[in-house]
Order: sequence, then C-alpha cells, then structure tokens
Amino acid sequence: MAAIDDVIAWANTIPAWQGDAVRRLLRAGDIELSVQDYSEVLSLAKSELGLAPLPAGLSAIPPASGMFSGAPAARTALKLISISDIHNVNILESGQTLPFAENGITVIYGDNGAGKSGYSRILKLACQARDKDERIIPNVFAPVTGSANALLEVKEGNASRTIRWTQGTDPDPILTNISVFDGRCSRVITDEQNEITYLPYGCDVFPKLAKLVTKVKIDIESGVVTSPTVQDNAVLEGTPSAAFLRALSASTTDQDIDAATTWTLIDEQLLAEKLELARTSEPKNALEEVKQLEQFGKRVSGAVSNATDLFAACSLLTNNAVDSVINELQSAKEARSVAASMRQSTDPLPGVASTNQWEILYQAAKKYSEEVAYLGDTFPKIPDALCVLCQQPLSVAASDRFARFKIYMEDTTSTVLAAKRAALRSMHSKVESLGCYAGAVSFEAFCDQVATYDANAGESIRSFHAAIALRKTAMLGMLDESGNSLDSSSMPPWPHSPATSLEGVVNTIAQKAATITKAAKPEEYQKLLTLVSHLNSRKALSLRKADVVKYVNRMKHDLAISHAITTIGTTRDITRHGTALIKNHLTPELANALKDELDRLGASKLPISVKPTGGSGETTHKMLLVDATVSALTSQVLSEGEARVIGIAGFLAELQLAPNGNAIVLDDPVSSLDHNFVVKIASRLATEALARQVIIFTHNISFLTELEDACKNLALEGTSAEFAVHTLRSDNRTSGISTNGAPWYNLSVKGRAHYLDQCVNEIKPLYLVDSPKYNKEAAHIYGLLRESWEACIEVDLFYSVVCRYRNSIQISKLDEVAIEDSDVHCFERNYSNASRWMTGHDKALKTNYPSPQDILSDINALREFSASIRKRYDKTKKERKSKLAPQTVAVGIPTVADNPATVQSLPQARAGTRHA
Repeated sequence: MAAIDDVIAWANTIPAWQGDAVRRLLRAGDIELSVQDYSEVLSLAKSELGLAPLPAGLSAIPPASGMFSGAPAARTALKLISISDIHNVNILESGQTLPFAENGITVIYGDNGAGKSGYSRILKLACQARDKDERIIPNVFAPVTGSANALLEVKEGNASRTIRWTQGTDPDPILTNISVFDGRCSRVITDEQNEITYLPYGCDVFPKLAKLVTKVKIDIESGVVTSPTVQDNAVLEGTPSAAFLRALSASTTDQDIDAATTWTLIDEQLLAEKLELARTSEPKNALEEVKQLEQFGKRVSGAVSNATDLFAACSLLTNNAVDSVINELQSAKEARSVAASMRQSTDPLPGVASTNQWEILYQAAKKYSEEVAYLGDTFPKIPDALCVLCQQPLSVAASDRFARFKIYMEDTTSTVLAAKRAALRSMHSKVESLGCYAGAVSFEAFCDQVATYDANAGESIRSFHAAIALRKTAMLGMLDESGNSLDSSSMPPWPHSPATSLEGVVNTIAQKAATITKAAKPEEYQKLLTLVSHLNSRKALSLRKADVVKYVNRMKHDLAISHAITTIGTTRDITRHGTALIKNHLTPELANALKDELDRLGASKLPISVKPTGGSGETTHKMLLVDATVSALTSQVLSEGEARVIGIAGFLAELQLAPNGNAIVLDDPVSSLDHNFVVKIASRLATEALARQVIIFTHNISFLTELEDACKNLALEGTSAEFAVHTLRSDNRTSGISTNGAPWYNLSVKGRAHYLDQCVNEIKPLYLVDSPKYNKEAAHIYGLLRESWEACIEVDLFYSVVCRYRNSIQISKLDEVAIEDSDVHCFERNYSNASRWMTGHDKALKTNYPSPQDILSDINALREFSASIRKRYDKTKKERKSKLAPQTVAVGIPTVADNPATVQSLPQARAGTRHA
C-alpha cells in the first residue's frame, strides 16, 4: 500500500474537521489553503466543538481513495487516448482533438501562448493532480456558454470509454490511476529552517495539518479570522470615528454604537454643503470663484430690473384698456359708415368715401397737392389746375366731385376714426415691444443656473417670461384690425413678477461669496477640511454599523468560548502517527530506488542520503550531503535545478515501487534545468516509456530533440520505444490548434517539403484573382524554403554531425559526410533563388512572383537534393572506411621502410591480409 493510502485511512479516524482539513491540504499541494477553505475548516471545528451552529450546506468530508492522482479507489490499467470536444477552456479551439499514443512517449510541444497550458490544466484537474489551484477561465473575448469541459477518451485494459470532465463537478475517480507530475508535485520541500527534505507522496500533510490545527486553536481563541478588526480606509485617522473603532471592546454598549454611527439627512446635507465650500474656497481657486459669483450676481440683478420694468409695462396693458381701444375704434367705424350712407353718391366707381382704401388714396392726393404740386394752395385746387391723380384738366363735374370729397373727408367722423386707429396702432406697438426670452438657449441656461441657488426662483423667472410670451401673442391677435378680434376674457393673465425671488438669489450669491472669502483664509480652510474629514468618517462608519455590532458581539462571545480551546489539545498525536507512517514507507527499497534514480539523472555528484527526523507534526527524511566537511543547509548548497532533479528522482523512485504501469503526465519537467540534466531526464523518460504510457508537455525544443534521440538510441540497442509528437499553435483568435508531427524547427527536410507543398496548394486559387495576397503568401513560402535549405545543409549534407538544438557533436557520422562541387553549386543556386523571392528583399512594384507550379518545382529541387545526399551515405561510408583501412603487402614483398618508392608502385594489397 502506498503512503497516500495510509494517510487517507488515518484521516478517517481523527476528528471529522481535521479529516476534512487533510482532504483540503492534500488537494492544495504546496500552496497555502485559500481564505475560503480555511474559513470553512474553522467553521467545522467550531461546530464540532459546540461553539457555533454548522453553516448551511457545509459538512466535513474526509479524504477518500479516488480523490487524488496516484491514489485511485480501484487500481486498473488505464491509458489516455485523446482530449476532444473542448468548451470554455481559455482560448482553445473547440473543434480540436489532441490524441496520445497508447505506448511510448507522446510529446505535446507548443510555444508560449500556443495553448499547451490549457490542455495540461484539463488533465491536472481531471486526474486530480496536486497542482490544480488555478481555475480555468473561458475565452474572455467570446460569449460564455457554460463551465469549462472536455471529453477524455481512455482505455481501461482493452476497453475504450469516454469521460466528460466539467469544471466544478467531481471528476471520474478512475482518472486518479494516472499520475501527474510538475513543479508542485515535487516531493522535495524546503522547511521553515530552510532545510531541503524528502517525503513520500502524501506524507507532507502531517506538518501542514499540525500547523493548521495550531492556527485553528489560536483563531478560535482570538476570533481573529472570522471577525477581524473593523477597518475602513474611508474612516480617517485623527477623527472621532477612528478613535471609536480603535476603542471597540466587549464593554462597548449598543447605545455607544448608535451614538457613533447615526447618520441623518441633515448630516448628509451638511456634508454636501461643506464639501462644496471646501472645493470653492481652496486658496488657489477662491478669488476666481468669488469673481464668477459676483459676475453672476450682476446678471441676476439685471434680471431683477428687467423683470420689474417688464411687469410695470404689462400692468398698463389691462383687459379693460384693450377692450376700450377696440370698442372705440368700432364705434368710430360705425359713425363713419352712417355719415357715408347719408351722402348720396353718384360717383361712377364703388366704395368712394366708404372704404379705408379710398380714404388712404384721398389723404395721399391731398398731401401731394399741398406739399409738391401746388405748394401754398389748399387742396383741392380747382381753378386752373390739373388733377393730381390723373394729371388732366379738371372738368366741371370733376371739380364738383373734389369739392364734395373735401366736405366728406373733413367731416368729424373721419377725424375721430383716424384718431381711434392711431390709438389701436399705438397699443399694438407697446405690446409688440414687450421683451421676453422664453425658449432662448442662453436664457434657459441662465434659469438653470439660478435654480442651483433657488429652484423656485429658477422656475419663477422661466414661467414669467413664458406667460408674457403667451399673453403677448394673444394681445397682438386682438389688436390686429384686419384679423378676427378675440374676447379679452379668453386671454391668459399677466404673470406675477419674479423680482422678489430673484432678489433672494442675489442675496444668496453675495452671502456665498462672503462665506468663500472667509473660508479661504488658511486657518479657516484648515478647520473646514477637518470638519469634512470628521463628517466623511462618520458617514463611512455609519455604513459599517452591522460590522461593528458583529465585532463587538464576537468579542463578548469570546469570553464564553475560552474553555473549549483545551479540547483541541496538542499536535503530539499528529507527530507520532506521522513518524510511524513515514518510517513504515521510507523503506530501504525506496531509499535505494531514490539513489538509483539520482544516479540515472546525473545527480550522482550529490551523494544524498535520507535520515528520519521529527518536529511538530512533522516526520521527514532529511537529505544530507554525505562526507561534507563543512556544516551547511542543503538549501544553501543545492541549486533550484538540482532540487528539481531530486524531486523528479523521488517521483520516479515511487513509480518503481508502484503496483501498476499506468500512464504518467509531466508538465515541463525540465523547467530551470541545464542541458546536462535535460539529456539525462530525456533518456530516463524514454526508458520509462518502455513500461508505461508517458505524456509530456513542453515548450523546450531542445528537450524535444533529446527525447527523440533517446528513443532512437533505444531502438538502435534493440528496444523499441515509440515516439509521437503533436505541435500546438495559435492564430489571432484561438489557440491549441493541434497538428500531428513535430514543430517546423524540428521537421525533417522531407517533412518541410511536404508542408511547403501544402502551403502552395492552399494559395493556388489566389494566383489569378488576388495577386497582392498571392505575392505576400508566396514570399512567406520562399522564406520557409530558404530555412529548409539551411536545414538540409545541417541535417543531410553534414548528416546532423552538429545540430542547433543538440549539445553533442556526433563525430561517428563524419564517415558518411561527403561534399561535392555540384552540391555547393546546387545549394547556392537554390538558396539565392529562395532569398530573392522571400520577404525582406525589395522588388519592383509590378514584379510577378513565380507561379504555383514554379514554386512546387523549387520545392521539389530541395526534395531531390536531400534524397541524392542521403543515397550517398552508405557508399561514402564504405569508400571512406576502405581508404582508412591499414594497407598490407604479401609475404616477402619489401615494406615501405625498405623501399618506399617500390611499394608505391605496387598494386594495393587485398583487404583482410596482414603484414608478415
């Protein structure tokens, strides 16, 4: 039985709240429990101790098999087949399927941001790894349609099945058969004394539980966690409210709280008033503020004068005055009509002396005669005169007619009618001259500003001018002689003057200016700021009244719970059981397995042994530097990378003793390691892949190369180790797009050529319809083609003797390397051609890029060159070995030392013969 299984069994025998804490600690791994987790553990402890009721929906859940990676409820042979149907996982493409080889190593390679972390997080959460503190968030740039979820296909024995994983729900416990490793799964920890120690998986829970139990005991005693001191940044230091908060105690009464936290509408109004005064009386701004107030006060005073004058003018234009003018005009018209009817007119045209138009004509003729035509003579001038209208000599009949006209026009009714019409026009002019500003933008803004001082005054002046405008329109309609006269009783009344309310505003403005001037004085301004601070703090405190009450009640309650602390006891039992369990599982077999793994990982220079030690709830096997001559903490000697290697060694050592060969998942296992360790770990994982499925997530291209080489080396030794690579990439919107095979920089020349063929086929449709886009894509392809020629030189021509991502030089391959003149010429020609068309070289504006067929031909040239080089390997190796073989001669033939010239002229001896 593994150590984690014993930990689970023991956790179900201790107090329920402590068992629940063990479950949470195991899940948290090497990170601190969240505030919520600890709060719930504390609530469980209080409930079990009878100090508080159990919160609704909360219950103690001890750990159980099937809750943690590597500790399944039922052990079974399990392999991962694929992850698919992904939704709401970062920005992973939902339609992707990420497959895993059933045997050997599967490497999931991806650059930063390619989506590698999204896939690894799914496995960590689904397999219940220790590193799962981080919740998966959905794509923040797309609508959220639910929780993160994915479909995992697994193989249990020979039967395949699918498992839907959904974040926030309990995963299928069968997945805990899969062991997941990353930095947080390391069994190497640094304790409070800064010493590096090693613990079997799960055994690190004892010191953590001891620490947590101690904290619970302290917090139950002090009440710090559930009811922290009431604090509020808005309650400023130096105010009575702050002093009240500091002085809170169990003796604080409800009356004290009410007195300190009461906040009324009057207080709110006072605060608003003082805040505004503080803003306007700030010494740098006060003078300008007062100046603006004085200017506005003058505008309001002007409005008072205007309203007073306007009201006085309106007061004279009463309904009676309007009725009198209209009635008198009507009477004059009627009298004039009577006079006209009494005159027996024989005039040839109608309307003479009976229409207003005729009277106007007569008056105009009279004025022209007396002032222009016959200056000094009265109108009409009859003897020896021409008609002023037709300018013809007047006949006797015409002279008589003008005489009658004069008598009629100088009749009294005509004079009276003219006077009444003049009175009507005069009143019309007075009404029309009444000034009002209703509707004007500047006037409305003025009214709004007045309303900030007195809402009634602002509405009063607005209503005053609106009513005048309405009355004015109605009066002008009545005083229009040609229109239809209205009844004066139907006209709206003149409004009341707003002068009184506006005068109040003037006084308010003056008072405000005086208040600002006074408050701007340094000592007064400081007093004002202090008052504002007190008011703001009091208001903030009023909002925290419930917290204050809760805190005080908790302090009172603490007096009643101190006797329960002793029931928790000490952590001695935790320490004792931890000691026994760890001694039981840190067997010589595990110690030897650990040493073996350290040797295989190249850490043999660290002669580390393990030694049992105990503390408060803690029993570990401390790592010692054997034969060290100077006493020092291991954490001061080992680097971060070396400590990580020890962690990997511990993980693999426990796998050696595990009863099954289930899959393992490793997330960036070589992070922070140098190349020497990378090579060793790659070789070790390749060996492990012979016994179990190994899935590795990495962004380290060198590590990928070393893993591939390690599998090849095993194959050369006669042991088949399968190796599969899937590359992840991202585009502008999504990530996690899976491609079967290695990344571009790790592809063979043949693989690159195939990829470039696909690229050309994709842009073929653009060649005839979208030249700019085609040229852009073609330039990109030629850039990749140039890189491929460079790779061809490295991989094929120089047969990977030296590789960019490998630390070693494979000298043994030099036997197969041969370079001919034609190789150089072919490379230079094709490399130059690719460079010519790639992005980065200036082209003529209308340069036509090669056609798709031409590009495919250029790619094929690479493919043929690579194939021709590879065909030479065996031939070159044979020829080179033949030339390098020792030359022999037949028995009795002189050696070179005897007669060099003779030997040189002889044919080469047959291979395989030896010197005599």
